[in-house]
Amino acid sequence: MEIFAIISGILNLVLTSGIIVTLATLRSVKAKAKEEAKGAALENIDAAVETWKKIVNSLQEQIDKLLAQRASDAVKIEGLSEEVKQQNQRIEHLQEQVASMDAKVKSVSRLEKTVARYEKLMDAAGIEY
Repeated sequence: MEIFAIISGILNLVLTSGIIVTLATLRSVKAKAKEEAKGAALENIDAAVETWKKIVNSLQEQIDKLLAQRASDAVKIEGLSEEVKQQNQRIEHLQEQVASMDAKVKSVSRLEKTVARYEKLMDAAGIEY
C-alpha cells in the first residue's frame, strides 16, 4: 500500500504542477489578449481621428472657396449696382428729353393749327400766299 501512496503522491504532484502551469499560461494569454485589444482600440481611434481630420480639412477648403466666391460676387454686385445707377440716370435724362420734345411737338401742333386757320381765312378772303 505504500507504493500506492507513493504513486498517488507522484501523480498528485504531476497533475498539480500541470494545473499550475496551465493557470499561469492562461493568465499570460489573457494579459496578452488585453494588450492586443487595447492596441487595436488605439489603432481604431487613430484611424477615426485621421478620418475626422480629413473631413474637417475638406470642409475648411470648401468654406475657404465659398468665402472667396462670396467676395468675388460682392465685387461683381457692386459693379452691377453702379451700372444700374448709371443706367437709371440715363433713363431720367432721356425722360427729360422726351418731355421736352413732347412740349415742342405740342407747340408745333398749335402752330400748324394756327397756320391752317390763317390759310382758311386767307383762302376765304382770296389772298394768295
